[in-house]
Amino acid sequence: MQGLDHITLGIYEKAFPAMSVSGCLRAASAAGYDFVELSIDESDDRLDRLNWSSSQKAALRRTASSAGIPMTSMCLSAQRRFPMGSASPDVRQKSLDIAKKAVGLACDLGVRMVLIPGYDVFYEPSSSATRARFVEGLCHAVQWASRSGVMLVLENTEYSYTSITQTVECVNQIRSPWLQLYGDIGNLNALGYDVIAELEAGAGHLAGIHVKDTTAGTFRHIPLGQGTVPFVEAFRTLWKIGFCGPIMLELWGDEEGDPLRTVTEARRWLEARLLESCREPEAHSP
Repeated sequence: MQGLDHITLGIYEKAFPAMSVSGCLRAASAAGYDFVELSIDESDDRLDRLNWSSSQKAALRRTASSAGIPMTSMCLSAQRRFPMGSASPDVRQKSLDIAKKAVGLACDLGVRMVLIPGYDVFYEPSSSATRARFVEGLCHAVQWASRSGVMLVLENTEYSYTSITQTVECVNQIRSPWLQLYGDIGNLNALGYDVIAELEAGAGHLAGIHVKDTTAGTFRHIPLGQGTVPFVEAFRTLWKIGFCGPIMLELWGDEEGDPLRTVTEARRWLEARLLESCREPEAHSP
């Protein structure tokens, strides 16, 4: 991105819903993105990726290399179905098994960050007990990640750990350089938080940023520019606090549409906002 050399812009795998991971990598490269974020979600098909064979992982690395696009991050949203804070010991053990395998998969694929959504629980009521169990499980996951040189990043979500302020408290409680934050400005906006103040609260801990457009109470499927996220002001705040990490665009593609065209147009729109944020704001006469 000319004029934006300090920025790497990625795309979520689910922007290409009908494609294999290999196809997604090639399409993301063709659309001009710098990296792809993989998804290990609640579905059995994506959970099975944690058991990929050595040959499957090697083939995917070769595809990424030939396409010239890395898999920089991995979203472990399977933690919604199997949360670390669950009242069930079996569910908690399954959650830890998933986290440990995800760290191993990240190592094998060259993924640098494993994103842990801030759900102590999702299909159960959240409480001080579920949060305490979540922090305990996260401590185990951080140990596995640190031994492997993989960064865990905690994302503010639409339920439970909803603000960057809350996720900062969790990171400060665990106190490991291998656990940092992945801020989601769309989630902040949809929940009515002061996006600028929340980003400032994450200064020094934000390892990556999710971007998407949202409106009050609506978190997904709003085209860029049709929501209320203050993109330019948010980006200016990131530069002010010294952020220069990856920025990942969260899109959920329509299987009947043209995902390559959609993500290419989205990149162009987002780059225009990024370029605007790098310019000095125009002075207005009183």
